Amino acid sequence: MANPKVIPHIDHTKCYGCKCCLFDCPVNAFDLDYPITKRGMRRTLPRFARPEYCIGCGICEKACPFDVIEMVPNPDYKAPVKKVAPAAAATAAAASAAAGSEASASGVTTGQVAATAATAEFDPDLAVKIFADNCRGCTACARACPAGAISGEVKKPHEIDQDECIRCGACFDTCKFNAIYQGDITPAPAAAPAKKAPAAAADGAAKAAAPAAAAAAKPAAPKKKAAPKPVEHAPLNREYPVRIDPNACKGCTMCARNCPEQCITSAPKTPNIINEDACSRCGTCWDVCKFNAIYNSNDPVPAYAGA
Repeated sequence: MANPKVIPHIDHTKCYGCKCCLFDCPVNAFDLDYPITKRGMRRTLPRFARPEYCIGCGICEKACPFDVIEMVPNPDYKAPVKKVAPAAAATAAAASAAAGSEASASGVTTGQVAATAATAEFDPDLAVKIFADNCRGCTACARACPAGAISGEVKKPHEIDQDECIRCGACFDTCKFNAIYQGDITPAPAAAPAKKAPAAAADGAAKAAAPAAAAAAKPAAPKKKAAPKPVEHAPLNREYPVRIDPNACKGCTMCARNCPEQCITSAPKTPNIINEDACSRCGTCWDVCKFNAIYNSNDPVPAYAGA
């Protein structure tokens, strides 16, 4: 059972029933309800039906085109007990010191070190990776990935298939443990070669050196990632059609999954296409696109220059 600090609240008096929150929720916490109005008519509205599934990611709030969802404090939230995250580098250093002076003489520090993000904000041009030391195996990133590029078992570090990843940033925004990063791994400094200690004092020297070696090899915490900047554009003009620039579209399928009219043809890593005859020009795709690929004018759709 999840334990989020905030949970969504839907103002059903203003909800239009577009189901964007239901389609975009990575943990399937929403369901459909059929309330009867004062006039005896039945409406289909989304309902926050499974709070035990919610991870407090706020994706439903961002996906709602009418701003009727607000993340509010969870009354059942329980603050977790703070624990020191296990560090692979510290464990490896302790094992190396306990093994004796032979491992120290090699002059090589084993174990991974912490990841350092090259940028504080998500960059769709950089590869997305998972730092195994920070990954708790909560599966939140795998459930949020629209391309199905993340795999792994529960409570075990996950992996990203770079050939399938479309770099949409969904996992980057969802991860609570700062395990998703971009950039290179900072290499650990090599330990200086140490002289072999006498056989009688080898065990004592190894025990004395273990705390210092563990502290020196402890990885630095990765930089906290900043929230992605919203795409800024002019207000939507409903007199003009809404179209997709195939050269800017990354094929993340976010617009298709949020479209209430289901008029967008999509496939991962392929430019999406809008059926203008079925489009109601509601602006949902216009608001959710992170790559500024949606435009609103009579200009023809540019020719696709990709492979």
